[in-house]
Amino acid sequence: QPFVEPEFNICSGGSTQLFAEGGTFYNWCYYDDNGDIQCGDVPNLDNSNLDTPVISGITDTTQLAVVIIDLIGCRDTLMTTINVAPDQFLTAAADANEVCRGNSTNFTADGASSYEWSPAAGLSCTDCPNPIVTPDQTTVYTVTGTIGVDCLNTQNITVNVTEFILNAGADIQDCLIFDGPIGRPEQAGWSYEWSPTDGLSDPSIAQPNLYLEVQNPAIPLTQTYTLTVTDNIGCQAADEIDIFIAANPTII
Repeated sequence: QPFVEPEFNICSGGSTQLFAEGGTFYNWCYYDDNGDIQCGDVPNLDNSNLDTPVISGITDTTQLAVVIIDLIGCRDTLMTTINVAPDQFLTAAADANEVCRGNSTNFTADGASSYEWSPAAGLSCTDCPNPIVTPDQTTVYTVTGTIGVDCLNTQNITVNVTEFILNAGADIQDCLIFDGPIGRPEQAGWSYEWSPTDGLSDPSIAQPNLYLEVQNPAIPLTQTYTLTVTDNIGCQAADEIDIFIAANPTII
């Protein structure tokens, strides 16, 4: 049964061995600039009359035909395509190049037939095009894409890991009444949430004004406020401020 491998994949300027079988004689052909088929003396082919000639040095995808002839002169003409990979065929990117510690981002690679990522630390898979990455520290990841046997491209992606440490401000001590700001100056792009909201002028800003007073002059007041902050890349952290309002001293 006449047969030719229908498709081959090579690098630009590379080489590969073609394969046909099922006949006694073989005549390889090509298409000229006018789209007409021309047999014999195929450009870049080492021998147009072999079943397994080697094609080399082509830089564009090329279609060839082979005429397979058996002993009694029966002919079959079959087609094959040599796909030529471009010099730079691999693309790779991250959904986000900066993440909070413990958070993830997605990688996307395209253009190759197989992929290999390294280092493996933090990756959901190393041989897939779209791994999920959860790095523990800032890491440069490399993906190697392959087409055919020897066409290789690499791309690097750096993921910066942010560890968000929050300082809500100093603890406060006062007598009978505290009336003043708490917290630290606002950072652009951050969101703020104080709890509880008792006595705060606005629990959604960095430095709200706090008004607290003891309800019983003989009993001090203690209150803890928690500030939760989300930064501009979605990292979240929390810290506390302890407020102590002293009562009047007892005179005996």
